[in-house]
Amino acid sequence: MTTPTTQQVTDADGAAGADLREQVLLDRDGLVAIAAGWLARGGRVVGPVTGRAVAARAPLGPRTPRVRFAPVTDPELLVLDGFVHATNSAKPLVMPMTEKLYGYRREGRSVELTPGDPPPAPTLLIGARPCDAAAFPILDKVMRWDGADPGYERRREALTVVTLACTAWDEHCFCTSVGLGPAATRGSDLLLTPDAAGGWRARVLTDRGARLTAAASGEPAPAVPSDPVPSDPVPDDAGLAPSGPPVRVDVAAATRAMRASFDQPAWAEAGRQCTGCGACTYTCPTCHCFDIADEAHGLQGARRRNWDSCQFASFTAHASGHNPRPDQASRQRQRLRHKFVTYPDLFQDLLCTGCGNCYRACPANLGVLQVLRALAVGSPSGPDDGLDDGPDDGSADGSVATGDAAEVRA
Repeated sequence: MTTPTTQQVTDADGAAGADLREQVLLDRDGLVAIAAGWLARGGRVVGPVTGRAVAARAPLGPRTPRVRFAPVTDPELLVLDGFVHATNSAKPLVMPMTEKLYGYRREGRSVELTPGDPPPAPTLLIGARPCDAAAFPILDKVMRWDGADPGYERRREALTVVTLACTAWDEHCFCTSVGLGPAATRGSDLLLTPDAAGGWRARVLTDRGARLTAAASGEPAPAVPSDPVPSDPVPDDAGLAPSGPPVRVDVAAATRAMRASFDQPAWAEAGRQCTGCGACTYTCPTCHCFDIADEAHGLQGARRRNWDSCQFASFTAHASGHNPRPDQASRQRQRLRHKFVTYPDLFQDLLCTGCGNCYRACPANLGVLQVLRALAVGSPSGPDDGLDDGPDDGSADGSVATGDAAEVRA
């Protein structure tokens, strides 16, 4: 293992940058040591791993093994290079698929409430992509909108995020179209960018990141400026991280189309393709719909919050039998408008990080990017020029096009 060393950040011209933050040089042994130390202190480590359930599926390409985020007890199992994106999202670390809000027990005419899920252990997410990390501050806005959610706050407070800058992407990645990039810093505590020696330069972004590297080096935690970490797609000190995928869609043009008319041809086409399985929402790092249900067992039970999906037919079904969104076209419209119209109106932010998981998980080869491309073509002002017009991004007539297996681009 190489001992982490600290160096000063410099900009591309070699001069000290205006936004100075400490960087630490790490190799794989150093990262494994950080994870092992976290586990030894009673914490939980989550990162990209392979396994039977993942390896059984065909890989995206010859250099992209299928990986998924999962807890590990042996840090050597972490996959820290050679993949584009995990097949799932890191969202369950702050919004679990099912959560016990509280229990209850009836005795006679009285009801006793019992605690919900226990507080989470300190959690280290290591090996997230920038599009994964950027989802956490997006979720913060809605989960802290009109009051604090105790369970969410506990899990958020327990989470430390170490992000791997991307060195490869497939045709479904569109982070650069939504204001992010392969070395975006948003939501990260520590950003790892490739180093010429084969390791990483760890950019310390927050006090949590500083404590993490200090624990590995045995040195005092470096000072971190108190100003917010910039979320530029590619920081000046991005190391060997590339510029990322080309801008694949004009999001502004697609949004104009959604605002201009409630009935767009793209909705009907997307509705014909959509199977309503909900895989897109379950693998999305920012979708956050949930249902609350009471699960009773005799005189006791629990109130639980469970993931839901706006793509399910039952999501808006009324007890009367009426459903205001009666088909998949209207449900696709709801999902896209929520991400690019409703949420931005409320929070001045997009509800999408461009990860491409929706397409990769979809059995019908449908994703946000494809629908946005179709909408942009039909926009009142049309799409802007200068966009990558790949054959699988959308067809010229405004219908939703699909692509084949992903081609890795580096």
